[in-house]
Amino acid sequence: MVHDGFAAMPLIPAIVATSTWDIIGWNRAAQLALTDHEVLPPGERNILLRMFLDPATRAAQSDWESVARFLVATFRAETARAGEDSRA
Repeated sequence: MVHDGFAAMPLIPAIVATSTWDIIGWNRAAQLALTDHEVLPPGERNILLRMFLDPATRAAQSDWESVARFLVATFRAETARAGEDSRA
């Protein structure tokens, strides 16, 4: 769903994701620059799934391997941090 809460940054692609990196909101700039999440089934709106299973997302990375390693490391760190916080 295109989210109006991003009105302060209309030219900067922005997404909102859950702790498991499911994409639940995005602005128009993200829709144009990244992908039209609206047309994706909800089960395919996940940052990691897009990076590893979508050929177009993979091809859009100038150095896919570095980006993929960074994403996995970041996801692991965030998951570990969330596991330490009972409110997460």
